[in-house]
Amino acid sequence: MWLEIVISLFIGLFFGSTVGIFNHWLVWSAFKKSDRLPPAKARNKLMGRYLIRYAVNFLTLATYFWHRDTFILVGTAVGLTLMGKILAVKYSFFKKEVK
Repeated sequence: MWLEIVISLFIGLFFGSTVGIFNHWLVWSAFKKSDRLPPAKARNKLMGRYLIRYAVNFLTLATYFWHRDTFILVGTAVGLTLMGKILAVKYSFFKKEVK
């Protein structure tokens, strides 16, 4: 019983973390390329990436409907949230100062 719960949590955590890293890469790559684009085009590119990101998050959390395992859902939600927070903190500590 407990082993199955822990395994489900870790599967969800791994899946959510992987998708969270992919989400961060989607926005980061568009943001990195946006300095070479006109402002309107850069804004549209970033908005498009955010919409893709929300769709990916929705599909990721929709895995609950296929598995019906609450612990996979909890692990996935924690993984999605945790990766976003870790990468945001990492970026804020290591960003370069603009002069």
